Amino acid sequence: MYGDSFFGILVLIYLPFVLQGNTDLQTLLVFAREWEFNAALFSLLKPWMPNSLARTLCALLLTIAVASYYLVYRRITPGTIVRGDWIYGGLFALWPVVNSWYLLWLLPFAVIRPSAWTWTASVAVLLSYITGLNLDNMDMHPFAHPDWVRPLEYGLILLALAYDIFRWRRMSDHMPEQTCVHSDP
Repeated sequence: MYGDSFFGILVLIYLPFVLQGNTDLQTLLVFAREWEFNAALFSLLKPWMPNSLARTLCALLLTIAVASYYLVYRRITPGTIVRGDWIYGGLFALWPVVNSWYLLWLLPFAVIRPSAWTWTASVAVLLSYITGLNLDNMDMHPFAHPDWVRPLEYGLILLALAYDIFRWRRMSDHMPEQTCVHSDP
């Protein structure tokens, strides 16, 4: 049901552009096939394998992770909405292109379920603006980062995630165990 709604809404949003002839499918395909900017895990895979294989592997990992998470979440907490911050976290970790404004999508979830990693990611992504173009460095590609940018950006996010995990474990250790009392009909 949710998948049908999602794709129906996506078609409705895109339909006016199709009707006006303002779609550039070729450019979209080049973007999906070749572009990389501010990537996390994808940028670590790319030196070790062909671009298309790295993209396919990241897409496969993301699909498996989201599907597994969805199935486990639905089994454990039926009738509730999945955690969007975790899904977007997976997307941002595996996407080949992570522009800073993409993290705006994360902010509503960061408000609903505050965590250090979501807010840190929303601020640390601003480091992605440190590029050859903004540094006015003619020796660098205009959209290349200095070598220290991504390790700092994603290192801050990983530190915040480690803090969240430590905090969640500590909170769960201090929570009294809840028992369920079942009554027979």
